[in-house]
Amino acid sequence: MAPESITVFTVFADCRKRVHPPMPESYFGNLIQAIFTGTAAGLLLMNPPEFGVGMILKVIVSYDAAAIDQRNKEWKSAPKIFQFKDAGMNCVAEGCSPRFEVYEGGALMWR
Repeated sequence: MAPESITVFTVFADCRKRVHPPMPESYFGNLIQAIFTGTAAGLLLMNPPEFGVGMILKVIVSYDAAAIDQRNKEWKSAPKIFQFKDAGMNCVAEGCSPRFEVYEGGALMWR
């Protein structure tokens, strides 16, 4: 990749506790949204790993009820089923289930 090429990282956020009011513990349904962060490949290469991790953590922490409401409004105005190709060729996605321990301790948990 060229240093100026944009690379995108996608993580799927559990929105059960992020919506207002939060969903009860007994809620069993799926309530996730994809969260994206992107930067130039060159910036990732010239900085320590903490740089990229910090960008990802910042976008996860800031993804609150207002961000979810905004995403839902945008979708209602122009409905579209998300496909990974929409994030571009340089997209990496991470998905796991800390709630169900699918990867037996290998899951990343950000709260």
